[in-house]
Amino acid sequence: HVQVRTLTARLASLVGAAVEPVSVSVQADAAGWAVRLGGRPSSVHSTKKAAFTAARAAGRANAPSRLVVHRADGSVAETIAYGG
Repeated sequence: HVQVRTLTARLASLVGAAVEPVSVSVQADAAGWAVRLGGRPSSVHSTKKAAFTAARAAGRANAPSRLVVHRADGSVAETIAYGG
């Protein structure tokens, strides 16, 4: 019973805590277009469209997340939030 109460209290505290969204980005890279997940390289694609498709899938799979798509010059083109 003690373990159940402890776990129940822990779960209640986690549910009430704010969850930081996972960062997903698409950026121009020397090898093409890179997808980064949580600041770490995830994959590299020959086209921005292919990288965007992979990044959208990663954003949905890791919700809550925030996808930032960059232009070739590094400026932000688009930002998309997944899962509240």
